[in-house]
Amino acid sequence: MKKILGIFLILATSLQVQAQIFEVKKNELVFKYDRGTGKYSVSQNNNLIIKDAVSYAVLSDGTRVSSENLNGVSKISEQVVADALGKGKQYTVSSKTNSGIEMKQHFFYTTRNRLF
Repeated sequence: MKKILGIFLILATSLQVQAQIFEVKKNELVFKYDRGTGKYSVSQNNNLIIKDAVSYAVLSDGTRVSSENLNGVSKISEQVVADALGKGKQYTVSSKTNSGIEMKQHFFYTTRNRLF
């Protein structure tokens, strides 16, 4: 019984860690957003282009808000977009600081195989 419980705990931990990664694949491009760390990476044809990038903003009072120092991701939404660059999708990652400031990060891709 102890062995079975141990294996279950390892599997449950692996699934929980894996669930932290939000991933979008578009042909040879792969975008990964880590909900736990607020960092994202982009690869193309299995070559890492951007690794562990973060988003940040400086508020009018000089306070710096960074995606890696937020209170976890509250929501990731998807929206279809169409403009001069083509049809695609916009993913918005919404997070909040401990003081309630909301940060929204917008990630796009179009039919031209580009991530923006």
